Amino acid sequence: MRTLKNIIGTLILSVAFFGCSNQNAPATNNEEVLHDGTINGTISNYTAGAFDAIECIQLESSGTSLGRCTPSADGKFSIKLSTPTTLHNTYFSETGITVSDPTANYNQSVLAIYKNNNPIGFILNCNFTTVNSISSIYDLESNLLAGNAYSVLMYADKNCTIKGSISSVNYDLTFKKGWNEVVGKKVTSSSTSATTTIPSDLKWRYFLVSGN
Repeated sequence: MRTLKNIIGTLILSVAFFGCSNQNAPATNNEEVLHDGTINGTISNYTAGAFDAIECIQLESSGTSLGRCTPSADGKFSIKLSTPTTLHNTYFSETGITVSDPTANYNQSVLAIYKNNNPIGFILNCNFTTVNSISSIYDLESNLLAGNAYSVLMYADKNCTIKGSISSVNYDLTFKKGWNEVVGKKVTSSSTSATTTIPSDLKWRYFLVSGN
């Protein structure tokens, strides 16, 4: 039986994978997905019974649960997210990045899906419909094509902005205190972008890991 550790793997959907660039699709407001710490959405490829629970898992802290819900028959879900138990100050500490408040701390989360209490995959707000066989969400990075984009959830304990570039990665992030949605996009085969401006072509979809 697969465990949650297997599903997430060593996944730290490192925002170092992301950076800033103009998105081709019109932007939407972060608040449409995240409002007062509650994440809402409709899973576009959901079929009744495909899975029976969605759980927000805090990274870097032994899979601590930050909220859980059961999707409706038409794939709608809503999870009130709690504050992460662990926060870090090192996410954006590299040379080349300017942070408006260097004392801000962060953490990320992943939305895992369960069937009969067994973790079987994850959901993403993304603009692609398929990925190659993967054993954990961490494998997504090597499977993305130019133009592919998906979001992660990041918590910040202060309002701040993050701007700058590291190698081929560009950042343009504006965080409010609390939960924020960050979109990473594979701009070309050798460059990526991260922004808190959400393109309109993202849809919630679920993906199973290999073996499920």
